[in-house]
Amino acid sequence: MEQVRKIKEQIDGLLEKARQSFLAGDFTDAIRDCDDILRLQNDNADAKKIKEDAEDVLKRRELLEQYIDKMDKHIMESRFFDANNILQEVDALNVNDIRLKEIRDKIETGIANLQLQVQDKSLAYETAFQAGDYQQCLRLCDELLTIGADSSVWTGNRQVVIEKIRQERIFQDNYELARKARLEHEWNKVVEYAEKALAVKNNSELNGWIVEARESLINEDLKHKQEEFNLAFVNEQWNRVVELYNSNEFLHKKCSNSKMYDKARRIIKSGKPSTSVETSPIISDKGPDITMIGSTKRNPKNLGNSVHEKERRPRTTRPKVAGRPQVKETDAASKKQNTKKMHQRPNRVLLNERLDRNDRNAESTQNIKVINKPKR
Repeated sequence: MEQVRKIKEQIDGLLEKARQSFLAGDFTDAIRDCDDILRLQNDNADAKKIKEDAEDVLKRRELLEQYIDKMDKHIMESRFFDANNILQEVDALNVNDIRLKEIRDKIETGIANLQLQVQDKSLAYETAFQAGDYQQCLRLCDELLTIGADSSVWTGNRQVVIEKIRQERIFQDNYELARKARLEHEWNKVVEYAEKALAVKNNSELNGWIVEARESLINEDLKHKQEEFNLAFVNEQWNRVVELYNSNEFLHKKCSNSKMYDKARRIIKSGKPSTSVETSPIISDKGPDITMIGSTKRNPKNLGNSVHEKERRPRTTRPKVAGRPQVKETDAASKKQNTKKMHQRPNRVLLNERLDRNDRNAESTQNIKVINKPKR
């Protein structure tokens, strides 16, 4: 009992000493006394509480010293906005120190001197950013950081500008690749590069290129289908002609395709076997080469197949005449006389019938012959 009483008195004495040291600001001695109490009685709640409070104060004082050193450095470099940010963190520590008042006055004076300059450069930054002049924005960020503007704000803005410059470079690179692919009619690449560029920034010209490229791809596919359809017709692959015509509606829009389709159906319905030509004739966009088809049927030997040439119907020939009968020449005088008789002038009275008008009633009207021709 005596030993227990002595230990209790020793603990009470150490506990009182620790309280006095804490109140005096001697936190290291307070922590040491609390450790002695806990060695004698490890579950002493008062000793634990005093030790925790003393360690917390020492930790905050250590942080305060670090913050004061940083603020002094920023003030020396005229970075008053950064110093002001640290001062706000110091206020959150709730630690009283006489040095803080002097530091606060220096920071407020420096910010007041720089406020107008920072405001002008901030306005210029906003204007350049909206105009897309990111190089100018980057230069202004560096200037603001140099004169001591708020580094937390302008460092973040600088990172945003760097990312914008990177995206602009990506846009320009893909735009140039899409332009070259468009000149070379590589429509798949046009769509690929244009979509990559549009993922960075919207552009109406690139949207137009994508529409043009997709229409060109569709037209090329239709062209290939038309060529395949024509080739099947030329090679007399009638089932293939019908299949392609039924599976591609655009083939219905062309009258010649409909005619070829009807012919293929008639041949299939008649039961004639399909044949294929070894050499493929040249197919144009307008349809099969009719001349080639005709020449294939007339002269199949040129194509190397085994089709026999169709017998030609013999042509009727006119008999050769050794000499034509000569027309008998007539006398020039008689010919001239006959011509006069056949072609007389209108309203002309014959010479032997020119009588006096007073004696005309006495002559026979049979001897007077007047030719009246109708006017043209």
